[in-house]
Amino acid sequence: MAKIQAEMMRPTFDGIQPQAAEIPTIEDKIIGTEQILKATETMRKYREGKARLESKIINNEEFWKLRQWNGEGDVPSTAWLWSCIQSRYSDAMDSYPTCNFLPRQEDDKAEAQKLSEIVPVILQQNDYESVYADATLYFLKQGGMVQGVFWDGNKNNGLGDIKIAKVDLLSLFWSPAIKDIQDSPHLFYTELVDNDLLEQRYPQTKGKLSGAKTVNVAKYIYDDTLDTSEKSVVVDWYYKKEVNGRRTVHLVKYVNNIVLYATENDTEVPMTTQVDEQTGLPISYPAGESLAERGLYDHGLYPFVMTSLFPVEGSLCGYGLTDIGRDAQVSIDIMNKALLDNTVVNSKPRAFIRNDGTVNEEEFLNTEQTLIHCEGNVDETNIRFVNANNINGTYISMMQAKIDELKYTTSNQDVNNGIATSGITAGSAIASLQEVAGKNARNTNLTVHRAFKEVVYQVVELIRQ
Repeated sequence: MAKIQAEMMRPTFDGIQPQAAEIPTIEDKIIGTEQILKATETMRKYREGKARLESKIINNEEFWKLRQWNGEGDVPSTAWLWSCIQSRYSDAMDSYPTCNFLPRQEDDKAEAQKLSEIVPVILQQNDYESVYADATLYFLKQGGMVQGVFWDGNKNNGLGDIKIAKVDLLSLFWSPAIKDIQDSPHLFYTELVDNDLLEQRYPQTKGKLSGAKTVNVAKYIYDDTLDTSEKSVVVDWYYKKEVNGRRTVHLVKYVNNIVLYATENDTEVPMTTQVDEQTGLPISYPAGESLAERGLYDHGLYPFVMTSLFPVEGSLCGYGLTDIGRDAQVSIDIMNKALLDNTVVNSKPRAFIRNDGTVNEEEFLNTEQTLIHCEGNVDETNIRFVNANNINGTYISMMQAKIDELKYTTSNQDVNNGIATSGITAGSAIASLQEVAGKNARNTNLTVHRAFKEVVYQVVELIRQ
């Protein structure tokens, strides 16, 4: 039989990839500096469109870290909202999804069985449980999550494999006011990369990365000092294009207006070599279209799956539990500080003392002093205690009402955590209450599972390709 050997050279589409063996000449390039400048301007407009979203995400992350006050007014941060999010996160992890492929017709059974065995292995190799955990927690905090499904040619010692990763919304830029990420004409994904690594992999960047940065990305408020002086923002620019009557998705990777790789510049046609049985000589012939013609991925989709917790009109990202409970959390913190301040005032009585009074102040302030010396009579003309009013019980009840409001609005009532209402002791009654109270958590889990289904779909399409 003839020996078939495929010789298909393809770059890595995610992360840092080695330089292609053959670089098209300037005349052959479709994507150059002019196209990069236009793309960067489009990205700038996209970022302006999501400026409020970025500000919200950064502020929500401060609430999650119990840093909502940032030292202002010495207000202690309580963890009621944190507890609500953590409880819903635990519910989501209890519902970790699995995939099972069912045949549509009789002759699909064998393929369905193969996929049922292969896809779980790919998920395990990507440590998808960790990806699912990180994405779900982000989902609950911020109201939206993005998972990336890429082909990574660097995996398995250069053999390449599928990569699944959680994507930060601060690193992704899309067209404003859309409801589906696939509807965006362009999509930009940014990543900070060390300059040394870029210069090693891309010789054309040597000596050109230390100047002014052309792309700025919003950053979280980190506890650690993050030095980005020796790093550059690498942009993955995805866009869709009609080629030969079909929709294709293309990728341009660039940094500081330097093109690192572009699928439309990759005109190399994959070749297959077949050894002739009679002559023993190799015969090469085309084995398909170049990436410039077929696009990056055959499924024609951006390699990102995005979903929102509570959708809102005109926004790709909805709102999450932090957005719902932040006002109640602020009120709880303020009232908690008032209670603490009143406790401190009442636990340490203060007094007015005349400048020419006869009471020994040092002995008066020394709580271990048994006797306090004074001259003459001691009455209110010499010393008078400051009256401190106790907080009315109504205000304590009001703070408890705010705590209950936060629990209720985030669907984290006590019964969700195994605490039964007073007077209810029967196990069946407690189970019924938990079943009813958990309906919002189950709805959230179904939303995450729908996103998981789309992730698995893209995995299958990459296997097909």
